[in-house]
Amino acid sequence: MSELEESGERLWAIADGITDTSPETRRQSAHEAFNAGPLVGLLTQLVISTLPEVGQAADDAFKAMRHLRTLVGNGHVVGSAEHRAALAEIHETGDRLQRAMRTDLTRRT
Repeated sequence: MSELEESGERLWAIADGITDTSPETRRQSAHEAFNAGPLVGLLTQLVISTLPEVGQAADDAFKAMRHLRTLVGNGHVVGSAEHRAALAEIHETGDRLQRAMRTDLTRRT
């Protein structure tokens, strides 16, 4: 969860600061921000070590963040309709992942 949050913050910083950068620079910056942390490795570990419901929720949250990466790379800035919709999807999938993880933890205790 924390790595999803950190990836989102890195992408937010890019989307908030987009000015007259070239499309290639924006895409590269978005990809670098997305890949700066261990998100992919953590997702893989989570998917193979927990219940299918948690794995699916984690995959959905990852895909939502990856979609935001693509939008930011394509120049959608903070406040644009596309950026707001992507953030709403990230919040929804993140909340679902948290609920699934909590359910899994309570089953194990």
